[in-house]
Amino acid sequence: MATRPIFKAARGLNNAIEAHRLTYDSETGACDLAEAVNVIIDDSGSVSRRKGVQNHFEDPAHSLWSHGDYCFFVSNGRLMRYIKNGSIVTVHPSVGDIPMFFEWFQSHVWANNGLFRAILKDLTISSWDFLFQAEAGDTRTMGLPDSFTRIAAHAGRMFAVSGNLLYESEPGNARAFSLSDLPLVFESDIIDMISVGQTGKSQRGLFVSTREAVHFLSGTSRANFIKQEVLSEPVAPGTMTRCPLSEISSNGADGTGAMWVCHSGVFQGLPDGSVKNTTTGRLVLSKPVSGAAAILPGQYFFSLEVE
Repeated sequence: MATRPIFKAARGLNNAIEAHRLTYDSETGACDLAEAVNVIIDDSGSVSRRKGVQNHFEDPAHSLWSHGDYCFFVSNGRLMRYIKNGSIVTVHPSVGDIPMFFEWFQSHVWANNGLFRAILKDLTISSWDFLFQAEAGDTRTMGLPDSFTRIAAHAGRMFAVSGNLLYESEPGNARAFSLSDLPLVFESDIIDMISVGQTGKSQRGLFVSTREAVHFLSGTSRANFIKQEVLSEPVAPGTMTRCPLSEISSNGADGTGAMWVCHSGVFQGLPDGSVKNTTTGRLVLSKPVSGAAAILPGQYFFSLEVE
């Protein structure tokens, strides 16, 4: 008696090959999907409809960022904060309608877009300006870089990007940079970066993406960084996101890893500098110009603007 295949599970989206070449496993009843729109595929291969969303804000918005009780974004040149009770307040009325970068450092939120800089704590906002008490015999020229954009806290310092240059602050003081010391120089402009580290271990570093490649700076500062290229293509700016190391490390270690999107797929980065394409042979993305990403328990969400 003739039998027909029965679909039992989805192995996930696969756009790396033509739809008619996707395979079906008659033993497990699982197959790849040529398209997957507004659905969730869990680890068992079960497919369910994605839940709807509720609109909380009508105007255009960008630079959405959150940490704990804090959630900020920019809309029409205003810096906005989303409060847990559902209300939205204006933090500052005029910051420029350009990408804003945020970082959590020393129990404060630091915000910067190259034109506007601020330090945010609870409902107060203060200027991110230069502050440093020099010790006797310290002849260095201290200050803030003339112009910088992306920022990242790593190993007790703030790192700031200006073009293809990476500056580092004094230990524990994001308001003072040694301008006498040469910054780290990369082959092209830096478009994204993120700090990773394993709890209780010396393994830590910065993933830094330029317009050409992804590099890993192993160590804690310019004094001991070891630089290596770990990926020969750039990330989609805005998709580099911290994630719990326990969710992407095979040994279940505690700490922070990273995830990001490139043309060739979705990548994971570990504190030892190793990089893994989690979608090899399954996912090819149009050349991304920029993007956005978020981490939820067991899930990595991203959206892309492509050429």
